[in-house]
Amino acid sequence: IGAIWGGTSAAESIALPVARLVQAADKVAAGDLNVRVMTHKQSEDIAVLSRAFNRMTSDLQSQQLSLKSAGEEAESRRRFIETVRSEISAGIVGIDVLEQVSAINRHAAHFLSISSEDALGVNIRELAPEIAELIDKASVHRVEEQEVDLVRQGETRRVRVRASALETAGAVLSFDDIMSLCAAQRNAG
Repeated sequence: IGAIWGGTSAAESIALPVARLVQAADKVAAGDLNVRVMTHKQSEDIAVLSRAFNRMTSDLQSQQLSLKSAGEEAESRRRFIETVRSEISAGIVGIDVLEQVSAINRHAAHFLSISSEDALGVNIRELAPEIAELIDKASVHRVEEQEVDLVRQGETRRVRVRASALETAGAVLSFDDIMSLCAAQRNAG
């Protein structure tokens, strides 16, 4: 009877802590990273396993908080860039590696006589064939610039277009209306 009692006692000293670890692991799997398991009043092996589990959940919790913070920071930067892009007086167009419009502000949409929503996903060469040569010259380490006449709906607008390729593929184009500058130069000359 003593041996049975001793065996049962030993089994319980292992089975109960392992069952607690399994329950805690289920909670972690469900997203609860605050769960911890007891490490005292246990055999040394179970205590080592419990401490390792607690370190793991603590590390996961720290990493989750870091990721959340990084996501919030990225979202804040995105909103800032979006605000700058929409409020800057120049027309700004971002194109992806396939030369499709991935971002466009209202000024560029106005220059190209298209709504911002309709421009997204359209190849820039279709929207502005006048700048095809400039796009071909764009490189990562040099800004290409060209003055072009954009003719839209019977109206000609002289713009200075700058193109710069991005290291991550694609490019950024800026459009500056230089009609008033051209008129001032004609009047002065």
